Amino acid sequence: MALDKKNLLVRSLSGLVYVALIVSSLLWENPLLRILLFSFFTGAMIVEYNLLTKVNRLHPFRTTLDVIASVCAVLSPYCFLDSDLYLVGVALIFFYLFYIFYILARTIFSDLEKGAVRSIGNVLVGQLYITLPMVLTSLFSYPMGGTVILFLFVILWVNDTGAYLVGSLFGKHKLYPAVSPKKSVEGLIGGLVLSILVGALFGYFSTEMADCYFGSFGFSPLSLTDIIVGGGNRLMEALSRAIFALLIVVLGTLGDLFESVLKRQAKVKDSGNIIPGHGGVLDRLDSYLFASYILLFFSLSSPFVLF
Repeated sequence: MALDKKNLLVRSLSGLVYVALIVSSLLWENPLLRILLFSFFTGAMIVEYNLLTKVNRLHPFRTTLDVIASVCAVLSPYCFLDSDLYLVGVALIFFYLFYIFYILARTIFSDLEKGAVRSIGNVLVGQLYITLPMVLTSLFSYPMGGTVILFLFVILWVNDTGAYLVGSLFGKHKLYPAVSPKKSVEGLIGGLVLSILVGALFGYFSTEMADCYFGSFGFSPLSLTDIIVGGGNRLMEALSRAIFALLIVVLGTLGDLFESVLKRQAKVKDSGNIIPGHGGVLDRLDSYLFASYILLFFSLSSPFVLF
């Protein structure tokens, strides 16, 4: 099959813009860009999820409400961490809680024979699948300059690259052909090994790299060793980042497969077409949504990281 150079160019350019927006928003000290970017991502993914699961397809108002409520939840951490906007944050949370109550109460007045319970269940799953990970992203990206979030993205990108290269060259055993026929066991192993190596190297050199190159961006490196083992040894830091990378890849792979299941059921190739050559926002962030749950580890084991 001939190479479609035009499509390759479009895909490459849109991919570069996508990566540049994420990296710049996380490294820029002013949080405005990341607030706008991740709010947009949240709203777009909610719409795409509703289309994939056929949630609220006959009620555009409900989809609009889903988007507004989810964006409010994502914005609330930024407001709570700014004393001047604290009351705005309270209002946003109250609106989101009212939305959840509305979703649950709607069951009482719905026609159960038309699958109302299933539809509402899908809406709530969407909140756990999309909104909660994006709220965690907000919590960790504002006070810390986005360093942990950037690490998650880098490891996922490295995993995708390694899996693609190794899978293309050596892939013979299908990982889960019923859901994702292009993925191979060899690709999974290749991406995992490369991600662990990059994570270990990042952990070993992270302090020096941050001090030399990222200080002007407000880049405040987080020592995972201080959280996990309470030390500052560079080898232990490398080990902790390698373990972190391992968990990210495992969760990210599950997230990728989960979205593949949604697309299989909806009988579509992509969740949308908002990113030229790549599909929808959900296609780009499916791995991240699952991987971001690892942030709960920090919020539960080390509350001081957030506050």
